[in-house]
Amino acid sequence: MATASKVVSIAAGQVGYKEGRNNSNKYGAAYGMNNVSWCMEFIWWCFKQAGMDWYKTASCTACYKHYASRAVSRDALRKGDIVFFDWDHSGDCDHVGIVESVGSSRITTIEGNTSSGNAGSQSNGDGVYRRYRTRSQIAKAIRPAYDAETSGGGTCNVTVQEVKNGSKGGSVYVLQAFLTSKGYYTGKVDGIAGNLTEKAIKAFQKAMGLSQDGICGTNTWKAVFK
Repeated sequence: MATASKVVSIAAGQVGYKEGRNNSNKYGAAYGMNNVSWCMEFIWWCFKQAGMDWYKTASCTACYKHYASRAVSRDALRKGDIVFFDWDHSGDCDHVGIVESVGSSRITTIEGNTSSGNAGSQSNGDGVYRRYRTRSQIAKAIRPAYDAETSGGGTCNVTVQEVKNGSKGGSVYVLQAFLTSKGYYTGKVDGIAGNLTEKAIKAFQKAMGLSQDGICGTNTWKAVFK
């Protein structure tokens, strides 16, 4: 397994790479199928370099179907998510990228086999580029099963997910137990996030100098594992 930061860092290190003649590129060569559209092969290569198993396919549609159980809303995107595009509006995925960062109005992605600007082909360009996409341009998205990250850049042996008011499950239970031990949470440790859990998260975020949104996301989890 690997962290989202590790995979994104590997992808970012490829920005500026350009293919040769007839779609020839190192990602297709490593995959074992060169001289074809290679945006999905680029994603596979990045995960391989990170030491993380990834479904081996050159098809964006096949990849999304394989990981459909890990689909996330384009309104809830975060670093490391894999986003799919449907440029020809056929209903199938014809291009893919990896989210580097999420802003209020645009998503920064790193994509292989695309163009550096909007003038060229978005799904069969000439290299690896950092692109800025709107949420409306993203057709589908999935979140790989990354290792959780700590403030020191290592990993923990618990796979955690975002916790907010209404969340349920093991991640909520772990967070509630931690907040109880630190005196922030006084409710029942039951794996169900309600108003008391949200209040405790905000109190912890305030103490850690974090944005007090009541949602335990990447930065708040880092503070927890610190």
